[in-house]
Amino acid sequence: MRNTCKDRSHDGHQLPFIGLVSFGALSIRQPFCRRVPFPKAFRRIAIVSGLCLLLCSCGYGFAGGGGPPKGLHTIFVRLIENQTAEIGAEIILTDQLKNEFIRKYKGEIVAEEQAEGILSGKITEVRSWTIARRSAQSPLEKRVSVTIDLTLKNKAGDVVWFTRGMRGSEAYSVSQSDKALTESNKRQAIELICLRLGEDAYYRMTDDF
Repeated sequence: MRNTCKDRSHDGHQLPFIGLVSFGALSIRQPFCRRVPFPKAFRRIAIVSGLCLLLCSCGYGFAGGGGPPKGLHTIFVRLIENQTAEIGAEIILTDQLKNEFIRKYKGEIVAEEQAEGILSGKITEVRSWTIARRSAQSPLEKRVSVTIDLTLKNKAGDVVWFTRGMRGSEAYSVSQSDKALTESNKRQAIELICLRLGEDAYYRMTDDF
């Protein structure tokens, strides 16, 4: 079987032609054409344009990129309630929430009497468990988790936004000879969890759908 292409365009690209494909006694005419490479730049533009159209059609904005939630331009962050035995965890979480809003919020963090919205919450659980052991009675590494609830209300007391059971966890090392070091490692892990929970809460609250 031999195929030849006789027709060519003026710009040198090969045009489609009809070739003859033989299968024993049966001959079938079938179109053949050489693929003309699509420029990579155009391909990238097409992909990016398609993604933009998809995001716009879904009504989606980048997380945390919107304005104040429900038009609340001033917010007060109350001290988080601690319902666990982990002393000081409420201060860490409250500070992280305030810091996250101060860094990124498009409104203002103000005193409670001046605020259009009040963010409150509670730590419902702090627990730790062993994830690695030196021996049956000797833990090498543990993981601690923090679970929280948060609620944002307007001045009238109406709930504007809330989340329940937000949870984060982090591993920390256990020292067999220094209990204070182990507690310090655990506290650092809790601080990291609270930082992540603060970021997550902020982005959820200001998400643009």
